[in-house]
Amino acid sequence: MSEYEDLGVTHTVEDNLYDGTGETFDSKLKTATQAGVSVPTMKSTFSAVNLSMGCFQNSKKDAKATQQIRARNGLDADAPVFGARTLLANNKEFGLVKYWQGRARTVHYSMSKPWDDAKNRVTPTAKLSDWVKAMSEIQQSHDESLEIFLSKYDEAVQSDQAMYRGLHNPDDYPTLPTLRSKFYFDYSFDRLMDDERTLLSDEAIGTLEEHYQNEHDIVLAKEREQYRNRMVYLKEEVWSSLRDALKKVNKQRYQDEDADVIRGAVDCLETFNINDDPVMRRVHQSLTAIFDEEFNMDKLRINDGYRSDIQDKTAQILKSLPSLD
Repeated sequence: MSEYEDLGVTHTVEDNLYDGTGETFDSKLKTATQAGVSVPTMKSTFSAVNLSMGCFQNSKKDAKATQQIRARNGLDADAPVFGARTLLANNKEFGLVKYWQGRARTVHYSMSKPWDDAKNRVTPTAKLSDWVKAMSEIQQSHDESLEIFLSKYDEAVQSDQAMYRGLHNPDDYPTLPTLRSKFYFDYSFDRLMDDERTLLSDEAIGTLEEHYQNEHDIVLAKEREQYRNRMVYLKEEVWSSLRDALKKVNKQRYQDEDADVIRGAVDCLETFNINDDPVMRRVHQSLTAIFDEEFNMDKLRINDGYRSDIQDKTAQILKSLPSLD
């Protein structure tokens, strides 16, 4: 039996060109369909996922505070400096609703990847059920917390009135029906829409199937050798990409998309670890523990201890990476 039997090649290199029935070697090569090989497309591999949420904006400009700030600093009356009040700042029920929205956003970003400049995101179709389950559970907690907050809304307004006293403005607080309309939590998924990438993927698969039908095992063996050579180069690219991504934790100014770049580079270690390289496996496990679903650039910006810990752990891993010389 040929070592390429699973690929549909039934002859070995040592076989005669013709067998006892008169069939040629090439006629023995099965098509992808005949061999039972299913080539995944980009549209079957990924699914589009969307998360949309709304919340009451509780930061309000305060005219009295604005006048005081301008007067205290000798500014003109029309200077673009404003004082503000945070409504419901100490309300635990409102804070819990915002927590669940933040939690949903964090989990959504950790389980999906950017797809285009319009900020659409995708997740592997094989993991779509995990994403749906996570969103469903968080939505349930969010909706329960929202109902509790709305039931105590009048009390929360009274607490604000007692806290702000003369600065309290009843017009800043919407009616209960209006307030309810400002909150929403929607998530959905769909097949990827056709674009240049999916069309190129389909075209490449068509070419692959034609090649699969017409080529024989010697050509496949050569292709495998070339593939191994490409994988050596690819691993070098993966390590280089990882180094560049990890250095972002030491930037002077962080950008929100840096978190996706870092997680993407970490994911590459698993995606391209075709031969179960122990170093790639070890580094991937270590980095996955560091850059978990709770990791985000806001925490690096505001939490000095967390930032220092992440930078120290990242520096240790960078030192352990294979040399590219």
